[in-house]
Amino acid sequence: MSIAENSTDDNTSSVGNLEQFAIDGGCVNEPDAEGEPLFRAVTMSELMGANYRVDFLCRGVLAALQPAIFGGPQKAFKTSIALLLAVCLATGTKFLGHFEVSKAVKVCFFSGEGGLGVIQDTLRRIGIALGIDISIIDNLLVTDRVPRLDNVNHLDAVKKYLEEHNPAVIFLDPLYLAMSGADTTNVFSMGERLRALNELCLPLGVTPVLLHHLRKNRFDNFAPAGLDDLSMAGFAEYAGQWVLLSRRTAYDADDPTHRLWVSFGGRAGHGSAWGLDITEGTVDDTGGRIWQTDLRRQDDVRAEAHGQQAQKQIEREQSKQAEFDALVNRAYAWIVGKPLGATNRNLQAMLRVGVAKTEQIVAQLRESGMIEDCTVEVKTGTSSRTVDGFRAVKSEENETLFV
Repeated sequence: MSIAENSTDDNTSSVGNLEQFAIDGGCVNEPDAEGEPLFRAVTMSELMGANYRVDFLCRGVLAALQPAIFGGPQKAFKTSIALLLAVCLATGTKFLGHFEVSKAVKVCFFSGEGGLGVIQDTLRRIGIALGIDISIIDNLLVTDRVPRLDNVNHLDAVKKYLEEHNPAVIFLDPLYLAMSGADTTNVFSMGERLRALNELCLPLGVTPVLLHHLRKNRFDNFAPAGLDDLSMAGFAEYAGQWVLLSRRTAYDADDPTHRLWVSFGGRAGHGSAWGLDITEGTVDDTGGRIWQTDLRRQDDVRAEAHGQQAQKQIEREQSKQAEFDALVNRAYAWIVGKPLGATNRNLQAMLRVGVAKTEQIVAQLRESGMIEDCTVEVKTGTSSRTVDGFRAVKSEENETLFV
């Protein structure tokens, strides 16, 4: 939370009044009192004399009172990871086993997808993994619908909800259910809708986290995501901080482990990039599905992937060499049965391979001393002619060159 603290004991000084100015985060509201100016003029003396600070709810992931976007494509575990973050915030538990939560705060999770049954199952598995009894967490509330940000009645209902429960963080999942599809490419129109949420949350000390999809026409769907990958207009500009997810490999329903990229960043100056593996298992496993996460630095994941690619390349080359060696053995065994000699054309027809491959095989046998050049009599109708060819050079044991 960016707060300008009074540097003196006089809480009524002009410097002290900057605290609310900082919390508003640029929202333009009508004056509360008659005669109060719409725009506050801050002098350099006031600005430089104030003591601003950034409070992190989760160090390196979520700063207080900065609107956050939680973005990702389909099947990238946006809801599950957001629920994990909600549990960690509500209990003061390290997020992903790495990011410190400064203190437990109250969290409200609005979810419009999946229903309460899916939320219950996800939270149950998260609780088992963290060693937490989810049922006794007083700081976490869930709601099985999301408000419409372009509906005045919904905004009034959310305000009452926030005033009643006084959360520090709210999650809205998914964002596309929270607004109409009109003018989604118009950054000004989208800005108006998102501004309404800021004006609702920030003055009450609530940090909004919006779960949103990435556009489907990304250049590389398996690369780390950036803010410009968010679908629709205005969200990259709106995001004061972000959690961006994308898959490292294609979704495979038969693979219990899902490999993701995840990056964190924001105006508060935090930023990091990671590889995240999530293992869920399947409903057919003994005990049902589970929840396990493995977080590693992006550079380490890239190095591992590079090593795996190099190993795969080696394996591919070894496989190709084995196939070639088998053809050479097969060719030599056939040539042994042609004591009068054979030609490239004869060998190609027998192996059913291309001209270039046949020439490679013959060159290999010749260089290895397994065949020698000779002339071969070729009959054409009633006449015959001699052409260049080759025949086997047998060893005493007549053994093949390759195994």
